[in-house]
Amino acid sequence: MIAEIVDRVRLGDHVCAFAAGADDLVDAAAAMIGAGLRSGEQVLVFTGSLVPAELRAGLQARGLDVDAAARAGSVRLIPAQQAFLPDGRFDPRRTLDRVGRYVDDAAAGGYTGLRMLRDIAWTPYTPADAEQLTWFEAQLNTIYMEARALGVCLYDPSRLDRGVLQRVISAHPTTSRAPANGAGWSPLLQIRRTMEPHGLQLIGECDFSNRRAVRAAVDAALRDRPAPSVPIVIDVSQLTFADAATGALLLGHAWHSPPNAAIVGVTGTLATVIRLLGGPNPPNVQFGS
Repeated sequence: MIAEIVDRVRLGDHVCAFAAGADDLVDAAAAMIGAGLRSGEQVLVFTGSLVPAELRAGLQARGLDVDAAARAGSVRLIPAQQAFLPDGRFDPRRTLDRVGRYVDDAAAGGYTGLRMLRDIAWTPYTPADAEQLTWFEAQLNTIYMEARALGVCLYDPSRLDRGVLQRVISAHPTTSRAPANGAGWSPLLQIRRTMEPHGLQLIGECDFSNRRAVRAAVDAALRDRPAPSVPIVIDVSQLTFADAATGALLLGHAWHSPPNAAIVGVTGTLATVIRLLGGPNPPNVQFGS
């Protein structure tokens, strides 16, 4: 399952994947590195369950010799503690800045993009720690939606409180749960930045499981527009499902943002939800594909 997920993700995706131990980490790293080398992307693996030497040995046991790629800089095996808790504590804003620099460095190095596999072997000790981690995961979407990088975050659900796990999941557009009908895995939701017009495109399904990710992306689109006069557009024409809370979030964006903010391509269940919440013709909402 882990390898299938990594094979199917693309630049812009951000996935919460469930892992259980060192074997899952090695499987995910092998798939991530193989896909990155084939596509000309740099691969960073932040390992917590294993030290880099152990991970390298596991990769070699699976027939993947990463030494040459590591010497060239195409692959980096980085201790998660060193990257995310350099002084023994997790600073989400500092870490978010560091991830942004990783993305910029990959582009400057001539890579087609950046793949990041993050092994979350450490667990929050307090509610405040858990909230910081959730905020960080949600804000990562503002980097990934530029489609210059992708991220797969490995969480062991047995090591997290159920409430913490639910919050962490909701900060990702999609999780690694297999479809109930036995079909192949695909991302539940993809969030993409658009430049012409300035805003976002939402592709797939929005519900409770990814609400924090959507909110962070919408807030970033509002915050980062080039000038006050530039319209902000959220394109939902490729949403196949949205629950009532998502409809309320988007409708609030259309009502309370500047007058030139809009939601376009509203169809299907989302159109029904928005009409129930905002009336038959709410302002700044364009129905139809």
